[in-house]
Amino acid sequence: MNKDDLEASLRMLDILLIVFGLFVAVGVTGESVFGFMHWRKSNQLRRIQSAENLAQEREIVCADAQRGILCGAHQVERCAPAALFASGGQEHGRGL
Repeated sequence: MNKDDLEASLRMLDILLIVFGLFVAVGVTGESVFGFMHWRKSNQLRRIQSAENLAQEREIVCADAQRGILCGAHQVERCAPAALFASGGQEHGRGL
């Protein structure tokens, strides 16, 4: 290779370095922009999911409380007839 060939080759390499440097710059910029957008959207989604989880936990607590109240009412209702006949109905000649 002579001097002219080497200079032409170096000019081509300089152009390629600039072109690929621009690709890298665009890639890094894109990664930064889209990474920031992803971070923001994931935080928004996390907040929404936390709110949904809290609402669901409240519903579960309310449902458990209602179930407890209903179960307690059922037990009181089931026990009430036995409490009415403390002697077991023996004074009337019949047993329960």
